[in-house]
Amino acid sequence: MEARAQLETGTSLPLPARPQHKPPYSENARAVELSWPVICFVVFDSTVVHGLSVAVISIGGHYSRKVVKELY
Repeated sequence: MEARAQLETGTSLPLPARPQHKPPYSENARAVELSWPVICFVVFDSTVVHGLSVAVISIGGHYSRKVVKELY
């Protein structure tokens, strides 16, 4: 969020109201509009993948354990 604020306004947080960019677009406006969806997708995807990997490892560990029978 801070990086986006710096690109849009040249200052850091707090993020002001989102400016409405009109043609011709500045280099900063183009950078924000092109990179923001990619950044959001990478963050969301990383959260999902890391969250699911914990569940898969936990379930895999449960089913891979061998049952030990008592010899008595």
